[in-house]
Amino acid sequence: MGARGGRQVVVYDPHSSQRSLVYSHGDIEEIRAAKRSARKRWLRSCCCLLVALMVLLLVLSCLGGIAWLVLKPKSPQLSLQGITLHDLKVHEANGTTNAGNSTVMYLNSTLFIMATNTNRVSVSYSIVHLNITYNNLALDSTLMPPFRLQAHGNISIGTPLSVDNLEFFQADGQNLLRDAKNNHLPIRLVGQTTVNVQVFGIKSNVKLRMDCDIVIQYQDLKVQSNVCQTTSSKI
Repeated sequence: MGARGGRQVVVYDPHSSQRSLVYSHGDIEEIRAAKRSARKRWLRSCCCLLVALMVLLLVLSCLGGIAWLVLKPKSPQLSLQGITLHDLKVHEANGTTNAGNSTVMYLNSTLFIMATNTNRVSVSYSIVHLNITYNNLALDSTLMPPFRLQAHGNISIGTPLSVDNLEFFQADGQNLLRDAKNNHLPIRLVGQTTVNVQVFGIKSNVKLRMDCDIVIQYQDLKVQSNVCQTTSSKI
């Protein structure tokens, strides 16, 4: 067999006594060069694939960051929309007790609680606890059942609130009579609940507290003022 570019190199098969391959020095150099070229192409392919993966991860991270900024949980709201007074009576009780003369209060009303969701996803409100007081004395408490609110939604829920002939003694009773006669009866409403917000499978619980200072015109049976403040805190 003829040789190209110089001396020949004979390669023997170790399992056979027959001569199997004959390469020239130039052939071996070409084979080595081909292998180096193939290795370089493989390395370039790996580098290109790695760069592509890094770019893809960067793009996905940017898109995820933008989506998070858009869907970032915001604090829902809870407020007192209004009160409908059906009946309200304040008077001295007949007779006396061991604690002296007492003052009796009867109230029949409906509260309208407004819940607002400012998020781009729906949220879940747990049970809403409502307590109403006069001069730090408990008048009544009630519960609103849990509910779900759609994205950018709001709902007004009416709930009855009543005080059934509750007695006040001594100074508390006198203060209640005085406020009723002055047509300026202050009461306080406190509402508390927990709201669950879930974005991308990440749950966030927000505790809401609503404090309302309400002044009722007793003789006119209407609400004179209603000032509420809502605070929120993450749990």
